[in-house]
Amino acid sequence: MEISTGFIEKVEGIISKYLDSKEVFTFLERIARADEFPALSPKEDSTVFPENLFYSGSYSALLDNIITLVDNKGNDADTFNLLIELGALSGAVGEKQLAADINKKIIEKTGDRKDFSGFRGFAFLALADIYATQAEWDKSIFSVENAIKNFRKVKEKEGLSRSHNIMGTIHAEQGKIKNAKKSFEKGLSFIGEEKDSLVLAMIETNLGIINNMQGNTDEALLLLNRALLKWQAVNEDRRIAELHHNLGMVFTEKEEFDKAINSFEKSILISLSQRFLPNLSISYLGEANIFTRQKDFDAARAYITQSLNISNKLNDRLTIADAYKLLGILHRLNKEYDLAEGYLRTSLRINIELLNKLNQAETEFESALLYLDLKKKKTAKDFLKKSLKYYRQIGHSNKTRVISELLDRI
Repeated sequence: MEISTGFIEKVEGIISKYLDSKEVFTFLERIARADEFPALSPKEDSTVFPENLFYSGSYSALLDNIITLVDNKGNDADTFNLLIELGALSGAVGEKQLAADINKKIIEKTGDRKDFSGFRGFAFLALADIYATQAEWDKSIFSVENAIKNFRKVKEKEGLSRSHNIMGTIHAEQGKIKNAKKSFEKGLSFIGEEKDSLVLAMIETNLGIINNMQGNTDEALLLLNRALLKWQAVNEDRRIAELHHNLGMVFTEKEEFDKAINSFEKSILISLSQRFLPNLSISYLGEANIFTRQKDFDAARAYITQSLNISNKLNDRLTIADAYKLLGILHRLNKEYDLAEGYLRTSLRINIELLNKLNQAETEFESALLYLDLKKKKTAKDFLKKSLKYYRQIGHSNKTRVISELLDRI
């Protein structure tokens, strides 16, 4: 069996930049002969839920072999650039531990040499991103701070911009919208006149997400579409898939469900073809949310199950909490109140543990709707007041109005 064509092409593209053609040919020939790497491309009869998604051992073996190939070539710029790109690819396809190991290797091999501070900074930045996806906030912030320290030594403006961008995403994930905006603005200050910068596209993406969180959907669409054009211009599949997911989230907020499903499907197809598991998991969940709203519960369960299968493998507790919240909503709409209460309580507990204020407020609101169905008005009011406090804090006028009107009617 063959390893995913899209993946091997990306690997070939990376190593061919840093190794001579003979070494690349020999390596790829060896991979072509191997039969231990199963196909990851979607099957004809299963384009949405392919059976073979998890082959961590095979992918780790492939990438470990490449690292061994370059490990004895000395500590030079090509070696570190290759490792940085392999680390990024590993993280994109869900091999978080391997990505962390690669970046820790960079930090170790660069030592304290000032001329390698930039490489060290990007390695710390990659670690920050990995830890953030697993809601290990202290480790993530520590890594960002170390990245900034190294980038300052060599006046690496792109690195500094990306560092503040990641710090902004950490604040956003925790629901600290004002802090997130400040970090993104600081990141923008390092870009200067490079208006077509891909770093700018990253920040535009995150500002789009923030605006959607606040209910500013038109501004969110403007920012996300602007970023999408930049990534499409350089054929960056992972970022394009992420943008389609985020556009799906905006269309969901606008209740334009056909457009939302179309965006999620685009994200899913790209993510499947390139094995971008972290993005695949959240896009499955985004589409499941639409099916739940439309009361197509069988389809919703199928998509939630796929999302949970991936997010549990990746230890993505933020997505797991979201999936439990959605299961709670599904069971409430299906009048299975005991199950709904169990899932919503679990989602709320995880979000509180992860300091995820936005998802906590969303789960409190859904819990209130459950208790209203159960005629437990006092409990419902308590949850509504907690949720309202947060939405007022971040300036979400529509959610504030909806919750206030609901409180007035109780």
